[in-house]
Amino acid sequence: MNKELVAYYIENMASYEFIEALFSKYGIRYRKSYNYKRCKNIYIESEVAISEGEFTEFCRSWWHDSPIEYHKRNLSSGVLTGHSWHRAMPSMLHYSLQDKVRECISNSDEIECLLDIGRDIMKHEYFMVATHDICESLIIKGNSKALPPTRKKSISDFVFGGIPYDLKVSRYPEDWNNTPCKSAAEMEELAKKMAEGADSLRIRKQARKSYNGWGGNRFYIVVADQDRWINDTDTLLEEIMNKVSSLGNPLNVAIGDKSILVQMVEV
Repeated sequence: MNKELVAYYIENMASYEFIEALFSKYGIRYRKSYNYKRCKNIYIESEVAISEGEFTEFCRSWWHDSPIEYHKRNLSSGVLTGHSWHRAMPSMLHYSLQDKVRECISNSDEIECLLDIGRDIMKHEYFMVATHDICESLIIKGNSKALPPTRKKSISDFVFGGIPYDLKVSRYPEDWNNTPCKSAAEMEELAKKMAEGADSLRIRKQARKSYNGWGGNRFYIVVADQDRWINDTDTLLEEIMNKVSSLGNPLNVAIGDKSILVQMVEV
């Protein structure tokens, strides 16, 4: 197997328990005091060669998929109807919620209105986690060669087609025509727009730190009609997975002075 890919997995996707078991299996020295970077370097310096089949099987044996049916049941129940950020900024949630509290006070609004906003935001947070985790699990389950993470907070959500990706399940940007791209050039333009703002900053930080800059790669699933997640869950997921199964080579997308690999699924 590509030794660089295994090294990336060790530094960015593996849990310490996984690394300890892997190193023990192949006789590589390991101490609990080692950080992820040290583990990666020790593996690179070792003479151990791990076949793609062995490594894939070992990774997948350690992986636990998300509770797909639980998420689908909650999505289709209608309880998440009305999910919304209410223009709160997710990366600065405390401050934006605080502003909403002060806005409520200054307008002498009923506190129930504020509590309803909080309920919608929590609905949306669950909605985002559920849709992401379902897609991540189905992609890994549906591709026997996909490498799942064994770390709770992994830079990449999976390795697909030999390339690490961070999965983003989203909608089209507000200023974008809400229809599928008609060409590779248009898809590249969409990918650039999807990576703008806070995500582009995250990409730059990850690209500097991660092996081969792989931490910046993105796997986008873009759903035009967000209501389908609630009203048509199973059919929507079937359409998404059919498109995932027919994906070809990724796009190479320039973001500032960096480039990332992007897979794009539009439904």
